[in-house]
Amino acid sequence: MALFGLFGGKKNEPQTGDFFLDFEDAQTLGDTEYMKQSKTIKRTFPKLKGNPGKTIISQVSAENMRDVEPTQEAPRSSSSFGSFTSSFSAPAPSAPATAAQTPETPAPETPPAPKMQNVKVDSSMDMFRNMAKKISK
Repeated sequence: MALFGLFGGKKNEPQTGDFFLDFEDAQTLGDTEYMKQSKTIKRTFPKLKGNPGKTIISQVSAENMRDVEPTQEAPRSSSSFGSFTSSFSAPAPSAPATAAQTPETPAPETPPAPKMQNVKVDSSMDMFRNMAKKISK
């Protein structure tokens, strides 16, 4: 029988080199022309007490990303994330807590609510319950 030729192992031929597709030839990436186009992302942050509003504009493509300075904004640092976190601060408390706001005497405990009395069971189901008891015997 000639089954040895069908199920034989692969020949041990060394691979001549690495095989990678060019960026343009790799069709599994999708539409490469669309990915190369630069998209503009505008992020705006609201005004808070003591802090002006913030606008961050970025242009992003598959190959690179760059920040764009908006015209209405004052100069800022090159790191948009760092300037965002440093420009906002926690609000200061309006007034310190006083002793009048925290009572020293504990509030009297209220007695627990009385338990609900059992509601009457519908008697129309008694016939079926009795039949079930007889079946299980």
